[in-house]
Amino acid sequence: MANIIDYIGYYKNKTFDEVPFNDVDALIFAQFSYIELGKFLSKKTMPISVYDLSTIYFASVKPENMKGRPLLFRETYHLFEVMRDTERYKNILITNYKNVVDDEKQFGAITFKNPKKWIYIAFEGTDSSIIGWKEDFDMSHAFPVPSQQMAIDYLEEEVHFFDKNIYVGGHSKGGNLALISCMMASSFVRNRVKSIYNFDGPGVREEEYHSGAYERISKKVKMFVPAQSVVGMILYHDLNYTVVESSNKGLFQHDGMSWQCFGSFFVETELSEKSIRFYKEMRAFLKEIPKEERAEFVSSIFLVLDKAGITSTEKVTFSKILKATTFIGSLTTDKKTNDKLKKIFVILKNYFK
Repeated sequence: MANIIDYIGYYKNKTFDEVPFNDVDALIFAQFSYIELGKFLSKKTMPISVYDLSTIYFASVKPENMKGRPLLFRETYHLFEVMRDTERYKNILITNYKNVVDDEKQFGAITFKNPKKWIYIAFEGTDSSIIGWKEDFDMSHAFPVPSQQMAIDYLEEEVHFFDKNIYVGGHSKGGNLALISCMMASSFVRNRVKSIYNFDGPGVREEEYHSGAYERISKKVKMFVPAQSVVGMILYHDLNYTVVESSNKGLFQHDGMSWQCFGSFFVETELSEKSIRFYKEMRAFLKEIPKEERAEFVSSIFLVLDKAGITSTEKVTFSKILKATTFIGSLTTDKKTNDKLKKIFVILKNYFK
């Protein structure tokens, strides 16, 4: 089987006229959005082709700079390496890049343009830090969160009168931002969007799921999750998603670089029993917590994880989750909060064991 790196190698000499834009390309551009480009892109330097950007980028960022960095950044560095000099990608234009990180939000977006053909707007997901998970859980009690509002504004700014064949997507939290930005977009923008890609990103709150705004875009949504999905099973979404084979196991299947494809199609499989159970248990659990208590409760969850030394998703294991449960009683004396924390960690333990 092959992954998206193999796909690039196979189709590197095929233009988008020869092999049209497809789901695998959408994931490739979504993964590209993780590359840190703030030092190389500005309003003065854009638009710029993928190839011209690569010349500037690789003159400064060397392979040794990737040593010790999280796997996500090492993988996307390699992705850029193999894309840079291909007939398929080298002439694609990057017309806007935005990256904002502060105490309340982490937001990134990048626009790719194949002139007179299509536009792909990719929203960045979260990296392997545990704060990324927290942002996903925060979506259960607030709408729109700051990064969602920035995504709405970005999409409105990017779409113009003559633009057609617009694709919007993202991986992880980026998939949620793609959903929300299109859901809340003006009719002028929304009607120009052809497809919305959510690659293993959270769904939406129950209120938004049952709204007319969600219904208007639901038929354009293309959701993909790995067999052992966790992030994609958070919150509400339609059940007509595609389950993709991954070369990884457990939580590491969230890594889009591990997803398997055959030609321009993903290799399909079935959702695991663990993920089905996690989805059902999480939905039922969130219904038990009053909306006004969710923000404080989410903070309590991540205090427990921090106490257990779980600072990145790469460190989440069954034994670490077990260790985390021993800290619950020391963080709060409130019996109701303790009971709820124990329950959420039982759900997590059931997934990881």
